[in-house]
Amino acid sequence: MKYIERFKIGIKTILGLNRGYAAAKRTRVFNWGTGFASVNKAVRLGIKVVRERARELYKNNSYAKGYRNIDRVNVVGPHGFLLQNKAKTTTGELDEDINTEIEEKFVEWSKKEFCTMSGTMSFVRVQWLVEEQLKRDGEILIRKIKGRGVNKFGFSLEILEPDDLDHEYNKDLGDGRVIIMGIEFDEWKKPQAYYIKKRSLLSEDEYWNHDERDLIKIPASDIIHGFDTSHPKQARGVSELSAAIMDLKNVDGWEESSLINARWAALNMGFLVKKRIEGEEFAGESEEGGNPVVEFEDGTIQELPYGTEFQDYKRQYPHEQHEPFLRAMGRKIATGLGVDYNTLFNDLSSVNYSSMRSGKLSSQDIFMLSQKLLTEILLEPVYEEWLRWSLLMGVIRKADGRPLSYGELDRVNKPHFQPRRWAWVDPLKDVAAASMAIDKGLSTITYELAKQGIDFNDFVKIRKRELEILKQNGLTVNTSGNIELIESADDDDDENKKLLKIKMS
Repeated sequence: MKYIERFKIGIKTILGLNRGYAAAKRTRVFNWGTGFASVNKAVRLGIKVVRERARELYKNNSYAKGYRNIDRVNVVGPHGFLLQNKAKTTTGELDEDINTEIEEKFVEWSKKEFCTMSGTMSFVRVQWLVEEQLKRDGEILIRKIKGRGVNKFGFSLEILEPDDLDHEYNKDLGDGRVIIMGIEFDEWKKPQAYYIKKRSLLSEDEYWNHDERDLIKIPASDIIHGFDTSHPKQARGVSELSAAIMDLKNVDGWEESSLINARWAALNMGFLVKKRIEGEEFAGESEEGGNPVVEFEDGTIQELPYGTEFQDYKRQYPHEQHEPFLRAMGRKIATGLGVDYNTLFNDLSSVNYSSMRSGKLSSQDIFMLSQKLLTEILLEPVYEEWLRWSLLMGVIRKADGRPLSYGELDRVNKPHFQPRRWAWVDPLKDVAAASMAIDKGLSTITYELAKQGIDFNDFVKIRKRELEILKQNGLTVNTSGNIELIESADDDDDENKKLLKIKMS
């Protein structure tokens, strides 16, 4: 073969190699190992260890504990999700009487004596716990207890641990049916049953031998099992902290080492070094190991033995790179957890209005995703089962006192769970922006109230009642006014040099 032909073949080979994904290449300096396991095998191999490490961090790591509090406060809030039923009459109008009755009875059921079989948690506290389990453990497991002997509503909940679902129980049942990590699936990968460990409170810490005889098979219709799905065939959830666990542990180790070094530097003053072999022996006190001990007092000068020199030893701790390192790791951890760095690490040293607002809004968008997930996997299934059994038990009644028929289930099963919303970063500017958007037809009162977690119908009723009471007492409130934007030289935010002036007519 001629040299020119060999050269052409070599060029084509090189060009062909370059047509692939650069991210798939492996070089001496880019040695990126990847696994070939299926998603469920990867989950099965890591679910227990990751969950235990996440729980340990929640208990002993300040930043993980802070994330727990930030997440529960922002996703669930102090009052939980507010039920607003939207059932309509045959004419298309909201059925106010039935909606109010359903909402009031659901509030009653939400008390701890009805909500959980243990009688220890209200529905708000269940929401707190479930949100924590979703983030820390990666999944939730709840058993629905139904029947006329349960309570006046015929429905309650048993909160289980994800550990109760045996992740080592895997079996091929034939005809496309399989058991994967304790869950039985049909040929369409739809859950049919859950195999729960038969353990009491006293025996839950004992070694589990994965014996089928010690498993309870519970129909999927009686179980609420939910997690944030990352793969279409994923059977179990993994802790949301998985990507940040190593970074959180490394920060813990760094801070512990820095603290030890700083304390050691404060306690150690220096060394006594003998320059000559001859000379007087050290006449002071010594430790058991023979190390000399020199006591220092204010305003004194110590005389060392002949031939001995004192060498100062100073360790540079706290180190000048301590804060930059924590900031870099903090931003990485905050990104992995989906919260803004300044809030998680309580660092407001370099923020202004624009950066704070941007960080808050970004975190709030992620919190709203979590709120939607919680609504789908917990609130809606619980409400639907509660409503079904409340109708069967005759608890929900019409305005004339008669029980609402079970046949009305589809008509009245129209829940809307209003999640918590957040206060404005700068109320004056944000209220003005909302008011102008409504005036210009770019928004509505309903939408702006919903952003604050307020229902429009409830707002109108309360506002009407307020005005009636004020009028009865001879008081009035001036609600008219104009909003004007003016330039200001006093605002220290270079990116937003405007203040708002509200003129009341």
